Amino acid sequence: MKSNEEELIVKFNAHKPEFINLLGGNVENVSTTPPSCIYKFVVGNEYCHSTDIVQGGFVSAMLDAAMSHAAYAIEQEVIGVSTIEMSTHYIAPTRAGKVIASGRVRSESYRIAFLEGELHDSSGKLTATSKSTVKIIRKRQ
Repeated sequence: MKSNEEELIVKFNAHKPEFINLLGGNVENVSTTPPSCIYKFVVGNEYCHSTDIVQGGFVSAMLDAAMSHAAYAIEQEVIGVSTIEMSTHYIAPTRAGKVIASGRVRSESYRIAFLEGELHDSSGKLTATSKSTVKIIRKRQ
């Protein structure tokens, strides 16, 4: 029997939006306590400028994916996550290739969650961070 985390990994990878596939993304790990998610991306040069530097919008998209999926891991009743506000801080160039995006729920209430994310390159170097406030949509009781 699969654990809840293993079921979430399968579910998230089976129902990815197309942009995740374009960026070579897969969920690698999910935790429900505390809610967090780790994505591995393999970004091609077609999403870069200046030869191999990933365009900033794609950096934000990868962070947003990891953070929002962490919010889905809060509990099974969460059926939607809508970003209210998000900020990304670019610390170093994110280069094409393997990139790890991690997202976690910092705090939450019934309808709002505060999320944090980090992006690391294949050597483990931190390249970007992000914070987000999201509206949580739950199943109607």
